[in-house]
Amino acid sequence: MAVSLIDARTARWHRVLLCRLFPLYAHELSHFTPFFTIDERGHWNPELSRDWLVNPLVTPLLIYNDDAPVGFAIIGRKPFQYMSQDRDFKLCEFFILASERRKSIGRAAACEIFDRFRGTWELTILPLNERAHAFWRSVLVPYTKGNLEEFQVPGDIVMRFSNR
Repeated sequence: MAVSLIDARTARWHRVLLCRLFPLYAHELSHFTPFFTIDERGHWNPELSRDWLVNPLVTPLLIYNDDAPVGFAIIGRKPFQYMSQDRDFKLCEFFILASERRKSIGRAAACEIFDRFRGTWELTILPLNERAHAFWRSVLVPYTKGNLEEFQVPGDIVMRFSNR
């Protein structure tokens, strides 16, 4: 296993790939939230991937394993409007293809992301997405050596930590 991260803005093909992965992500999250819907043409809304590619406060990363694309991560950085202002970074979105899960790829990618971007972090999880909650606890408790803040707000479970 060789996990690598590539900025999706670096080449046209990377931008296209992020936009192609987005519907899989939206479909998966639609099980847990009414936020994502399909229109009459079969397109998922809202279509966030194009915004991720142009917002200067967002870093869209493609996740590769052994040179094959397996997912993506979207990182917002201060003063990104959809994050707490006392945090440096927010892991806004994180997606690994279902066929590539339970192979430690997501764990390796997450740790590489956190190591690359040092500071105060937050991420949010939809409360009904129990698999995601279990995954993030299994990653963050060891990564932070237990120095993890976790609480619930309406509509989200929030996890916060520092890796300065």
